[in-house]
Amino acid sequence: MRRAILTLLFAIISIGVTSAQDGVNQVSKSAIKNFDKGLAFYKDAKYEKALKHLYKAAVAGHAEAQFYMGGCYIEGSGVSKSEYEAVQWWRKAAELGHDDAQYLLGYSYSNGTGVDQSDEEAVMWYRKSAEQGHILAQYCLANCYLYGVGVEANLDEAVKWYIASAEQGHPEAASYAGDCYLHGYGVEQSIDDAISYLSLAAENDIDDSLYLLGMCYMGGIGVEKSAEKAVELFRRAAEQEYAYAQYELGVCYLEGLGVEQSDTLAFQYIYPPAVGGYDRAQCALGYLYEYGIGVSKSTEEAVAWYRKAAEQGYDLAQFNMGNCYSQGIGVVKSYDEAAEWYRKAAEQGHPESQYKLACYYKDGTGVEQDYIEMVVWLRRSAEQGVVEAQYNMGYIYENGVGVARDYNEAASWYSEAALQGDDEAMFSVARCYMRDEIARYEDAVEILKTLADKEYVDAYYGLGLCYEQGVGVERDIEAAKRYYSAAADKGHDEAKAMLEAIVVLKTEPQSANAEFDLRFTDDIFFSDFDYSVVDTADDDVFTIVDEPATFQGGDLSKFRNWVMGRVSYPKLAQDNGVQGTVVIEFIVDERGKVDRIKVLQSPDQLLTDATIKALEGVNSLTSGWRAGKVRGKVVKTKFTLPVSFKLTR
Repeated sequence: MRRAILTLLFAIISIGVTSAQDGVNQVSKSAIKNFDKGLAFYKDAKYEKALKHLYKAAVAGHAEAQFYMGGCYIEGSGVSKSEYEAVQWWRKAAELGHDDAQYLLGYSYSNGTGVDQSDEEAVMWYRKSAEQGHILAQYCLANCYLYGVGVEANLDEAVKWYIASAEQGHPEAASYAGDCYLHGYGVEQSIDDAISYLSLAAENDIDDSLYLLGMCYMGGIGVEKSAEKAVELFRRAAEQEYAYAQYELGVCYLEGLGVEQSDTLAFQYIYPPAVGGYDRAQCALGYLYEYGIGVSKSTEEAVAWYRKAAEQGYDLAQFNMGNCYSQGIGVVKSYDEAAEWYRKAAEQGHPESQYKLACYYKDGTGVEQDYIEMVVWLRRSAEQGVVEAQYNMGYIYENGVGVARDYNEAASWYSEAALQGDDEAMFSVARCYMRDEIARYEDAVEILKTLADKEYVDAYYGLGLCYEQGVGVERDIEAAKRYYSAAADKGHDEAKAMLEAIVVLKTEPQSANAEFDLRFTDDIFFSDFDYSVVDTADDDVFTIVDEPATFQGGDLSKFRNWVMGRVSYPKLAQDNGVQGTVVIEFIVDERGKVDRIKVLQSPDQLLTDATIKALEGVNSLTSGWRAGKVRGKVVKTKFTLPVSFKLTR
């Protein structure tokens, strides 16, 4: 086989030899005359006559005659075939500087044809020929540098020689050069140069260039975006059984990109590269089996194909394996197995797997509970743009879960999620801005107004608080009522309570410019998270639980109404125009008793005393609070309760 290839190479190269001298070396006129006669006989296939003249020219030092003598021996033209004799003649010509002979000598050393195999000798002769501009030698030398054969691997040198060969029209070299320019391998990235070289290679049906050029058309990279053109290129490469192109063509049929959508054809194109071991195709085939797309549904087959790709290290397949084990799809449910697969993908940087692993560390699912690890993986996922991870990074910083409480950091992460269209995250930014530590009240109000325009119910309620207490805006009770009403109309219980709690007295109001510190609390502005987190800032006290504590079968709103029904507005406070909101923090313990009452905010001690007196009466009830639970265990739960005192005419 190697001899056949070498014979073919000689035949191809010899076609281009037209000059007896060609500047290789200086020989006698007699040698030149003999070469010309020998070459004429050779072209007429009169090999015995050709050999007589070629031999005379060759022994006289005519390099091209030596080159042809080698060809006669490799072909068996006029003599018995002999690789050894062929190489001896090529060596003579190569030493005289004949570039074709140098290339064939390098090839002979590379394959051990007629000589002992030697990669180092091959590189030496390839280099001599390449430096004279030999297109094939340049390509072979580039391969040696790329793969480190006979020389230390050097991508920069490889690219240099690929480009040199490609410039002369070598299609495979153009394919390599295009790939390097496309990705910036060993050369400064240039999309224009990449498209130029890939197009040259594609014109010669080089499969990987057809595929790469197809990807460029699919993404509009350096060319006008065209799914139809991409499909055409993928199809040409797929016809050569190029796995990547078969897979991409299958995806095009699956999604209807550039072709009419067809589940059947999607399966037909994805199946062969999957069987051939291409991990992405194996993962895609698992997806087709899992959902019965183009093939009968089989979760067992789905898992089998996911596993093949996952064991090759494909992160998406590892993520899918984690999902299968976590949900019991095609396998026996196992959180331990799920955690291991999520970890494999997460360690490769798969963002959704990093988020899943963070959730597992938070709950102790499949792994030992560890908030430090939770934060590590949550942060990595958030930094890659997973909106749920960004939101929950905000949450843990806002609540001090596994990290030091930091409202600025919380607002920053919430903002990242908000930029992706998460309105709940945008609302959480406003909540952080209302904290004393940040006190960006006006910015918070602007955010709430933006959300109110989108009919976000909690924004109505937040604006009601702002206008009621004059935080970030001029105090305006009527505006507060309008916003409370808007929230209440959409079923917001706290807004209803705030409307009912405004005490109406026939007394002149205090200055309309009076301002009080406003705190948005977790209990007032609670949003559903996809997992609960223990508040580590207090000992065994929870702010968010699996089963919330209840008051007489209701929530905090019902308890607030109960308190408001028993609070007495001190006459001395009325006479002196004292009004505002008292914010109380308290614990409902495991027995359902109210404990650890703490005043977070109050405009006056008179209002504080009145609020606490009403609050303390709850522990005398036979039917009051029922404790909350976390993972089935009764726990202490923290609440924050606002009680408003208002003066009107």
